[in-house]
Amino acid sequence: MKRITFVFALLALFVSQLALAQNIKVTGTVKDASNGEPLIEASVVVLGTSVATVTDANGNYVINAPANATLEFRYVGYTTKEVAINGRTKVDVELEDENVLDAAIVVGYGTARKISQVGSAQAVKTKTIKDRPVINIGDALQGAVAGLQVYSSSGDPSAAVDMRIRGVSSINASRAPLYILDGTPVLSSIFTTLNANDIENIVILKDAASTAIYGSRAANGVVYITTKKGTGEIPTVRANFNFGVSSVARNPVRFANNSEYFQIYEMTDPTLVNDPEYVAKRDFYVGNNIGTNWKRYLLHSKAPTMGGDVSISGRGKIVDYYVSLTANRQNGIERNTALNRYGVRSNINVRVTNWFKTGLNLGLTYQTQRIASYNTTGNSWYNPLQMATWIYPYASIRKVITTTTDNYEGSG
Repeated sequence: MKRITFVFALLALFVSQLALAQNIKVTGTVKDASNGEPLIEASVVVLGTSVATVTDANGNYVINAPANATLEFRYVGYTTKEVAINGRTKVDVELEDENVLDAAIVVGYGTARKISQVGSAQAVKTKTIKDRPVINIGDALQGAVAGLQVYSSSGDPSAAVDMRIRGVSSINASRAPLYILDGTPVLSSIFTTLNANDIENIVILKDAASTAIYGSRAANGVVYITTKKGTGEIPTVRANFNFGVSSVARNPVRFANNSEYFQIYEMTDPTLVNDPEYVAKRDFYVGNNIGTNWKRYLLHSKAPTMGGDVSISGRGKIVDYYVSLTANRQNGIERNTALNRYGVRSNINVRVTNWFKTGLNLGLTYQTQRIASYNTTGNSWYNPLQMATWIYPYASIRKVITTTTDNYEGSG
């Protein structure tokens, strides 16, 4: 009886080992661990063999493997993962995203290269800049990257932004970096019209090793911008709204009021106190508290900035899409200056066949602006802030506006 039991035990063990040695059909899905989105064309390999496959547009895979084998999952920019099958017919896997600097996001002449292999570079992801209430993406980069300096030529909302990567590299030639938008060189004016929520990441290339792939145009560094693409099996709608205020950071100049002005005037010419016409004029303006605070009239104490955008993105078996609409308004620190901007961005990609893919990357911007009607580099009389230091504090606003600088009696 014991011998029969032993024989049956050996037979059961043999059958189980034979079952494990047979190939079974294993299916599953490979997704991003951070957001649950499917990973397309991720590699699935039976460890120790040449048997392999890739995931489809929905992240699904099918592979034949021994029941006791181990599957290896690989995807560019993600940590490799090994999972034992243990007789299962369905194995779902989530891969962890590696550091963004290890992804092949810089494409120059030849094959793609990882940023960590081309020199000094620093990436700024959208979460760093998306919540900053600015209408100009250049302003959002201030303080985000070591060695990057961002300048604005004036407080005018429509003023362009100048960037310097690791200081000034030329005296007479251009000092601006090369801007690359989704692999295409663009002007700095196009860069400043981008919506922060449309950007996936911005990579700042700093040294000669990283910028050499773009030639002499990249002598001052490269700002490489990648916009968002469609993700997720289910269409996703996102809406954002922001609001902020701007004010003069430091303005130590204090204008004299009427009483102070007449006191200073009498100190320079004491004989005026005996002039009946002057005394009547002084008593009238001071007694009736007639005067204008020109600094308060010309400058906003809190200039509002507001903006909003709405986007929809998704991915199907052959199409992925990202479409967004943007509207922004920014009032300048100087009164009667403002910028209104409206934009639309559309990134659509279609996989026609396994070897042919096409798409449309479209960005349109329309803006209106009110700017100060003077030239700060020319005659200072046409600069209101400069002119305000010469105008009598008791001069009426209507008189100043309707009188030219050639015959205005209040300048002195």
